[in-house]
Amino acid sequence: MNLWAPHFSGTARLASGTDTAVFRSMTGRSLAAMEPLGQAPASGRVRIELVPDRPGRVPPGAVGCLDTARLDAAAARLTATGATAVTVSDGTLHAQLPPGSKGLAVVAAPRIAGWRCAAGDGPARPARQYHGLIAVPLDAGQTSLTCTFHPPGLRLGTTVGLASLTVLLLLTAGAAVRRRRTPAPAPTTPPAPRERATAAP
Repeated sequence: MNLWAPHFSGTARLASGTDTAVFRSMTGRSLAAMEPLGQAPASGRVRIELVPDRPGRVPPGAVGCLDTARLDAAAARLTATGATAVTVSDGTLHAQLPPGSKGLAVVAAPRIAGWRCAAGDGPARPARQYHGLIAVPLDAGQTSLTCTFHPPGLRLGTTVGLASLTVLLLLTAGAAVRRRRTPAPAPTTPPAPRERATAAP
């Protein structure tokens, strides 16, 4: 069995097992945290021991079991109303949506910094998150979705690099102009060789 604990930081293990899973919830990181805990007993009764590594305690009722029947029904509903076509290339994802789509479009990818999405012909904005996944608000009439990933800091690094290159080129050009404007030194005439007098025998 697996434990999904997106907001938990600490360790988890089955009371009847030996495997220990480590969770690290960090602000700004992906919330799609799932770790295996081992095999559930045949009785179906499971007890999980959680040991947080931060001040506080795990509130009662914080752990629940997934209803697979409801999951199957939700998956069938999403399949019927989900994207009709999806293409992925380089760092871009494009999806065609059924007519009349509205609400939230959720992409099954962790929402990390660097994702920007646009619905229809709208402007690209930083992606929102829904349970740790990429989410994009939709208005009625939008039938497409485009999400592009740019590594965080790449744009700033490119801007700084271009600015540094521009400064270097300006300094080089200025030095060349100064060299052309500086008059060349006048040529100097070497002194004539002295004649040495010799006495006749």
